[in-house]
Amino acid sequence: MMDSFDDAIKELATIRKLLILALLNSGLTQDELGAALGVHGTTIGRMFPKGALRAVARKASANG
Repeated sequence: MMDSFDDAIKELATIRKLLILALLNSGLTQDELGAALGVHGTTIGRMFPKGALRAVARKASANG
């Protein structure tokens, strides 16, 4: 039973990260996302490898 609970938590964390990436791609900033989630913007940045969010934001601004 504990394994399925742990798997569910990991899946929710993955979904949260995918949503964050999608919102960054739509033009929101880390600070805006942090405010929406009730955390500091740097907390959003710590969820991803260094530079990953900057690359997504740069791509979004180039397309936008």
